[in-house]
Amino acid sequence: MVPSSMQDLAQLFVTEMRRRRQAMGLSQQALGDMLGLDRNTISRIERGAPNLSLLNAAEIATALGTSLSAMLDERAKPEPDEVQAFGSRVRERRTAKGWNQRELAERIGVDRNWVSAIESGRQNVSLQTLRKFADALSVAPTDLLR
Repeated sequence: MVPSSMQDLAQLFVTEMRRRRQAMGLSQQALGDMLGLDRNTISRIERGAPNLSLLNAAEIATALGTSLSAMLDERAKPEPDEVQAFGSRVRERRTAKGWNQRELAERIGVDRNWVSAIESGRQNVSLQTLRKFADALSVAPTDLLR
């Protein structure tokens, strides 16, 4: 189904923006920092963005790890649980290196139990954490997201 008006399209975008931001464990401030915007601007956008430019919307989508078209496609299949998928990919990469959870935790500077919680999908992670795991596992951050 195609949104019937620009207002519907804007509402679809801001709803998806908020959902993705929260799923990534990002505050409005953290997303704003990534985009060079303040928290109030992100809040205003999430409350309704009829005048949001295409360029700004695309930049927000990129910061949220997706494309503008994916955020506006109501027909898109729901994404699998990204937290669970991230944890599974971390486990796959870790075991491929022959490491146990303690070894990975030491490389990142965290507790083994935290690695276990992430691998089992019980712990959401920040983008900084994503980067730490990617660096420790010698992969691109996006390799842990797809």
